[in-house]
Amino acid sequence: ESEAPQTSLRLATALNPEAEAILAAHEILRFVRSGGRFRQAAVILRRFDGYHDLLRRVFTRYEIPFFLDRRESISHHPQAELTRSALSLSAFGWEHDNWFCALKTGLVTTDENAVDQLENEALSRGWKKEAWLYPLAFRHEETSPPIYLEELRKRIVPPFQNFVERIAGFKMAPDGGQLADALQRLWFELRVEDKLAEWSDENPVHGTVLEQMQEWLKNIALAFAGEPIRINDWLPILESGLSGMSVGVIPPALDQVLIGTIDRSRNPDLRLALVLGLNEGVFPAPPKSGTLLTEADQTEMSLRGMALGPNKLELMGRERFYGYIACTRACERLVLTCAAQDSEAHAKNPSSFFSLIEQLFPGASLEPFARDKNWLTSEHRNELIAPLVRAKTAGEKSDLTTLAESPLFASLQKPLAHFASISNTEILSPQRAEELYGTTLKTSVSLLEQFAACPFRFFVSAGLRAQERRVFEVDVREKGSFQHAVLAKFHEQLREENKLWRDLSPTQARALIGDISTELKSSFRDGLFGNDAQSAFTAQSMVESLQDFIEIIVGWMQQYRFNPHLVELGFGAGEKSLPAWEIDLDERHKLALRGIIDRVDLFHRPETDDALAVIMDYKSSAKQLDPVLLANGLQLQLLAYLAFLRHLPAPENLFGASRLIPAGVFFVNLRGDFGGGKTRNEVLDNLKDSRQAAFQHSGRFDFAALSQLDNRNEKTGTQFNYRLKADGQPHGTSREILATENFLKLLDDVETHLAKMGEEIFAGAVKIDPYQKGKMR
Repeated sequence: ESEAPQTSLRLATALNPEAEAILAAHEILRFVRSGGRFRQAAVILRRFDGYHDLLRRVFTRYEIPFFLDRRESISHHPQAELTRSALSLSAFGWEHDNWFCALKTGLVTTDENAVDQLENEALSRGWKKEAWLYPLAFRHEETSPPIYLEELRKRIVPPFQNFVERIAGFKMAPDGGQLADALQRLWFELRVEDKLAEWSDENPVHGTVLEQMQEWLKNIALAFAGEPIRINDWLPILESGLSGMSVGVIPPALDQVLIGTIDRSRNPDLRLALVLGLNEGVFPAPPKSGTLLTEADQTEMSLRGMALGPNKLELMGRERFYGYIACTRACERLVLTCAAQDSEAHAKNPSSFFSLIEQLFPGASLEPFARDKNWLTSEHRNELIAPLVRAKTAGEKSDLTTLAESPLFASLQKPLAHFASISNTEILSPQRAEELYGTTLKTSVSLLEQFAACPFRFFVSAGLRAQERRVFEVDVREKGSFQHAVLAKFHEQLREENKLWRDLSPTQARALIGDISTELKSSFRDGLFGNDAQSAFTAQSMVESLQDFIEIIVGWMQQYRFNPHLVELGFGAGEKSLPAWEIDLDERHKLALRGIIDRVDLFHRPETDDALAVIMDYKSSAKQLDPVLLANGLQLQLLAYLAFLRHLPAPENLFGASRLIPAGVFFVNLRGDFGGGKTRNEVLDNLKDSRQAAFQHSGRFDFAALSQLDNRNEKTGTQFNYRLKADGQPHGTSREILATENFLKLLDDVETHLAKMGEEIFAGAVKIDPYQKGKMR
């Protein structure tokens, strides 16, 4: 390599610690190629901080065998974590984090997949505390947990349950001997010693850890014999002992580069020594100042024969001695390096050792190190990956691409071929897309909206089938599910009594919603809304909003001629739902769409078998159909549901009409969007109008159906958002009311858009291309 003169001494400055590690790798590889052995080279540091992970990563990449000579803390060893978690279970109950921390140590069970599934179920169902002491069950769900999870619970719970009961038997205040005995029995019941012995076959550190933990228990028994301590007070005591334990590691092989610190490692008979991190404030290390006594105090006490350790001069002398040792280890070649910046790009200065060495060796000077971009000067094949990828993707035919075909780079052929096959359009092959989705893409309109928002997002959800972990908490999804369940129950109860919504007074409707909510709160999602006080308060707030909503809606029934006919109408979602909506894409592929429609309202036209149909979609906040989002496929769901209904074959059985005529689609705000006022009196005086405005529906509807949607014959809507001119025609500013042909064309455009997205999906579109509209993403 051109930047390194072949002399016995080299002084170099690199950009950062990683560049220092690469320089060291270059030097070691040259040394070995010239006839040296890895064990005859060593990397010497003053301390590992900032270099430990870098050297591990770089030397692994350059295929250099190495041994890091350092003591490893065992505070997070599986046995230590198991012990810590068991003590926490005893002190705080069966908390989720402590329980699963113990299960994930590998010392309780080796079935990691079962533990992961058990945790997912626990988070989803809210299993916690003493629930683990009883058979797993879903209190208010039709499904049951997998049998093997219950079998797993039966195996893993008893040892911990026994441990907790032993601690409780000491009135939660065991002495050292009692605590040590309880922990020892827990380890025995879990067969920890046998499992660590198995692990020791691959890594002897586990055996050493077991010995240290056994010795630790003996020390606890001796130090706190006959001294009862509350279990909560034991935790910091035991944590202090665990955090202070460490083990040394024995080199697993002989021919390795030794990486160690100058004050710990012993490395005689070296031919090549590389001293890294020679920076100001690092090597030589600055002397530590006293915390209680000043330097003058320490000097005075030393003169009186009471030395309290080395003073600053002695510490500085020790650092110079360490520097002397580091520079005299090698008999052939010495490389000294420093970094111009640390890993966070903060400037650093060279060590004072460089000026001393330059005085001793006038011909030596600190030279900059930079990797040559010419691939011909590469020291290792990993440095050729980037140039080879660039050559492959650019389709170049040169010596570099010819070199890539040689046996030396056989292991790189597959990744290089993969990179070369990737085009800038970021697509899958149609064959791969068909493998993922089949010839019939079973999906939902909301997922296709994800495709419009970002094709890669759809690929992750529908292609890779990645799912968000469900958590037992009151989030936006659970709030919506609860509100939907209450309104569905409200409709079903009226149907059972052969009543319509309009048959109730607003006061009666409000009271019925309250009764239904009270009944559902205790059973919904395994008692989710009774989980804590905050959840209960959230539920009560939602109930009051629903009562306000139903009071306004029922009050509008005098002017609204449609009647709610079906709620939670599913299609393509199971045996009890309607068939999926199928859209043919070509002779081979088609879409099969599924969904759940919140509410379908009908107006049966007199003297005909037809019915006007309106879709209502419940939302927890105000939402409008945005023309830009609609045109780009980001708000298709509501209109797609209405398009599905107009294509529904034989609707007589379900809707009592031979044909459904699309009339409108609306977002319904369940919480209400209340505005403010200048004064309190102004708000109170306009309370009725403001409450109606808060729940006004937003969407699109056919002008021809206006008289059925609002029979007041007024120029301005209350339940629906519209304005009419003096001649009764829609005002130009009212974009929600459309002529019949425009409304039907809107539905046609939605179907066309759905088919287009289906074709793009089968063509393999997976581009990372998120949308942005203003601040909306």
